[in-house]
Amino acid sequence: MRRLSIACLLTFWAASVVQAADVGVFPVVGTNLSEGESAAIGQLIASAYAVQSHQSVLGPQDLAASVQRTASERDSARELGLPQYIHVEAVRLTTRIALHVRLHNIHGSVLYEVRDTALSLDDMPVLSERIAAALLRRTPVEYTRGIDNVTGREARGQNRLFLEKIFGARFALVAPFAKHLERQASLLFQFDARLEQRDYFLELGAGFWLPSATNSPEAIAGFVAHIGGSYYLTHTSVSPYIGIGVSPRVFFGDYTGPGFAANAHIGVMFLREASTRLYAEIRVDQNLVMVRREAVYDGNGTTQPAHNMLPTEGSFAVGLGF
Repeated sequence: MRRLSIACLLTFWAASVVQAADVGVFPVVGTNLSEGESAAIGQLIASAYAVQSHQSVLGPQDLAASVQRTASERDSARELGLPQYIHVEAVRLTTRIALHVRLHNIHGSVLYEVRDTALSLDDMPVLSERIAAALLRRTPVEYTRGIDNVTGREARGQNRLFLEKIFGARFALVAPFAKHLERQASLLFQFDARLEQRDYFLELGAGFWLPSATNSPEAIAGFVAHIGGSYYLTHTSVSPYIGIGVSPRVFFGDYTGPGFAANAHIGVMFLREASTRLYAEIRVDQNLVMVRREAVYDGNGTTQPAHNMLPTEGSFAVGLGF
């Protein structure tokens, strides 16, 4: 009678504990791992799944007694009324920990599974977040990688954890505006180098203006450099940014002499977590040194007089970096 009472109490206690629970993470099946290490892995995955799914999730400690009594995760899930449960296997190898995680329904059928490796237990908080997202979205774990959840293994390769050097090319369509100046667009081709930290990057660029109409008296051509800095407005894979800079330049052709401009720009950086970058940018440059256009014959029987001017340049640019 006493044993029956204890069994009834245990069953009632288990039912009350999991009444509001949606998912359970059973104790980790660990190989070459201590009991504490296995418990830590299971609890991290349970916590991460709760955050990702916004559901009530029971951890290994909550389910240990039930699975010992039933000797089956499926039977334990049925006993506790869990619609879904997570089975975790972890094997410590020489230099890494291999993980195999499966999401099951209450009948024991596998809904989704992921495999991944960690260099050490220090990778598990990040890896647990990505494993939980992969199980929840039913997507490969590599697609859950974001700018803030790279592992130690990935940090040894291309990643966004530390200062990054991004070298590439920038292509822009530039339209200068000034009194006595017709709107004659130019093409700008620049080598572009960006030194990136978490929230900002510094930029160095150098290239050439190529006039879209080489025989036009209004065409502007020259060598253009850029030095600037930009601040990211968000810390995400696609990050808008704002920035300022200066632009030394040397004009040749219809406009001659050295120049110097200050600029402000807004842009969007794509694929910040990847080794290949794409970005788009709108920039406004204001020349601070007079540009001189010599007197020219316009071909209609008149001569356009010489002018000194301070053009304002609007540009739209796209860039590719590695």
